[in-house]
Amino acid sequence: MRRVVDSWGEMDPFTPQLLEQVLAGATPEGREGERLAALVRELRADLLEEPPADLAMRHVAAMVAAASEAGPDRSRRPTMRTLTPRRAAVLALAAAMTLTGGLAWAGALPPAAQDAVAGVASHLGLDLPSSDDRPEAADHGREVSEVAHDPNLEGCEKGQAVAAVASEPSQAHRQDPSDRRDPCAAQDERGPVGLGQDAGTGAPAQDPGPPEGVPAQPPALGGATHAPGGPRAADGEA
Repeated sequence: MRRVVDSWGEMDPFTPQLLEQVLAGATPEGREGERLAALVRELRADLLEEPPADLAMRHVAAMVAAASEAGPDRSRRPTMRTLTPRRAAVLALAAAMTLTGGLAWAGALPPAAQDAVAGVASHLGLDLPSSDDRPEAADHGREVSEVAHDPNLEGCEKGQAVAAVASEPSQAHRQDPSDRRDPCAAQDERGPVGLGQDAGTGAPAQDPGPPEGVPAQPPALGGATHAPGGPRAADGEA
C-alpha cells in the first residue's frame, strides 16, 4: 500500500503556473505536462467541436427512445375525464333547462325548441312532452296571442276576433254563432254615439223624470203652489 506522502509528491509538478499554461493552450515541458495538455485538448474537441451527423442522429434516436419508454408522469398529471356521449347529453340538457326553466317540463316552449329538449331528455330516460304532445291549454293560449298580435286586425274587429278565439273551448255550450248579431256591423250602422243619445239605438235619450212621490217642480216661495201649466194663486185670495 502506497503512503499518502508519496501521492502528495506526485501532485507537486501541477503547480498553478503549469495549469494556467495548459488552459492557455500551451504544452509545458515534462511528461506530466504533456499528458495534461493532451487531455485538455481532447476534452475541448469533444465539447466545443460539432459532432458528425451520424453520431448526432444516434444521440437523438436514443433520447426519443428513452422518452417514449418513460411515458408521462401520471402521479402528477390530473386525471382527465372523457366526454362520453351520455355526459355530453347531460351537459346539453342542463344548459337547456337553465335557459328555459320549467317551460320545457310544461311543454310551453316553441315547437322546435320543445322537440330538441325532449329528444335530449329521452336519451337520459326522461319523458318530456314534445310539440305533438303539447297540452290543449298551451296551444289555445298561443292561438289567442297570435290573434292579439295580428297587425291586420284593428279596433272592434280585433277585439271580436280575440274574444272568439278565447271562447272557442266553451262555444259548444253557447248559442249558435249564426244567431248572434255582429256588434261591429251594428256600430257601423248607428255611427258614433253622441252626447244625449242612447248607446243601444242611437235615438235621443229620454228624461226618466223624478222618483215616485217627488213633485216635478219645487213649491213656490210663500207657500203658494200651482199646477204645471195652470194659473198661479195669489197670496190671501180664496
